[in-house]
Amino acid sequence: MTQPDQIEGILIKTAEYFGIPRELLNKNYGNRSGIWKYKRYLIVILMDNFDMTFTQIGKLLNYKTPQNVSYSYHQLKNELSDDFFGYEKVKKTYKRLIEYIGL
Repeated sequence: MTQPDQIEGILIKTAEYFGIPRELLNKNYGNRSGIWKYKRYLIVILMDNFDMTFTQIGKLLNYKTPQNVSYSYHQLKNELSDDFFGYEKVKKTYKRLIEYIGL
């Protein structure tokens, strides 16, 4: 399976996991829609498992700038670290998503 096929599979599985249509992950709905909450998990998965750049991920997920992707990446990585308390739900969601995807 090629890398683009693997990435598409991850996008499909993530949409299934969160119960949203796959095409919502490619659109920029802004903060009001709440889709950003799901996209940020994808950013970390793609950065850590596929060595994609912020620019590549931004184009894939329709972010306006790579800086927005970078911010989301670092924010979620901080929440997943053991240095921050109070993010147990985020940590559980990430762990379950990784298991669901099969990574």
